Amino acid sequence: MASTYDVVVLGAGPAGVATALSLRSFSDCSILIADAGEQKRERAGESAPPDLLAPLRRLQLEANFLAAGHMHSPGSAVLWGREQVGYNDHLLNPMGPSWRLNRPVFDAMLVEAALEREISVQWNTRYLRAKANEAGFLLTLAERSGPEKEVQARWVVDATGPLARFATDLGVKKRTDDQLFGLAGFSIVHAGQIKKQVLVESTPEGWWYAAYLPDHRLIHMFVTDAPQLRQLKAAGAAGWAALLSHTQLLSPALADVQLAQPEFHTFPIYSSLLEQAYGEHWLAVGDATATYDPIASQGLYKALSDGVTAGRVLAAALQGQRKELEQYDRGVKERYARYFDQRCGLYGQERRWAGAEFWRNRQVAGPL
Repeated sequence: MASTYDVVVLGAGPAGVATALSLRSFSDCSILIADAGEQKRERAGESAPPDLLAPLRRLQLEANFLAAGHMHSPGSAVLWGREQVGYNDHLLNPMGPSWRLNRPVFDAMLVEAALEREISVQWNTRYLRAKANEAGFLLTLAERSGPEKEVQARWVVDATGPLARFATDLGVKKRTDDQLFGLAGFSIVHAGQIKKQVLVESTPEGWWYAAYLPDHRLIHMFVTDAPQLRQLKAAGAAGWAALLSHTQLLSPALADVQLAQPEFHTFPIYSSLLEQAYGEHWLAVGDATATYDPIASQGLYKALSDGVTAGRVLAAALQGQRKELEQYDRGVKERYARYFDQRCGLYGQERRWAGAEFWRNRQVAGPL
């Protein structure tokens, strides 16, 4: 790491990297992306709508993406709010079919593009604290098992995910309207045929999601409240299998498939909004600004499109133009309001389990 940068992006997820790539298309400023984790790690978010190509085109990555071997997806099969399975495909979408991503390959493509465009990327580097000064922010970062280092940044991009670590350190509050958890099992498929559709099914305790991945793996994830998650973890693999066996859509679809023992990962799922998406010499992006429930199917597309916009806004801010910052903040809030209305409508459709605590907690018309 150098000791001074025009922009430091805290977080190397899709939103953070997309912001850096978008900024680079407008400016030759010095950019550092610092991430507390390892480059290769398991992430959820392998299904993407046809519209994903639009931000990739803006980032000059459409050709790279199309050459990477990601799978087309025929759409989804959904058992939600009624006893019959509903089907949704993208045959009439002018952007083409939806996508099933090899997520490690996709994430690596973004980082490789950043490196090729002379953006510094530093892994295993934690953000510790920040001190505002006349030049922007003096950041204290620390590499794993290494000493702390101070880095001067004119502007900071908070791409630290749902916790928005940088913005909340500055005292900016984040309103959480709901919090769920996804327990995801990743399994190697040894034999058998799996439906290529995304499978979504509601149950009294929460809802399930399953998708076949391009690298011959399966993800099946259960989304629920914290108490149910604790019970499920305490029950172990047997409890997981028992809960899955009671599903009407997923269980038959996986009956003839031979799967390796799942590797489990827990993902927090928030519906939350940062009270402001920018301030003096800083900007938040992606899940740091607003987090969406995956039932809305906007995750990866939202991250990239946010990054495309944030990079343009940041380029203008580096030139002293603040008007776009205000528009950016307003856009984040307006889109979150539309999302939350949509999400409440989706959960409100499921009336079969009206007496179950999970669904009773979500039969609301506004923020919890």
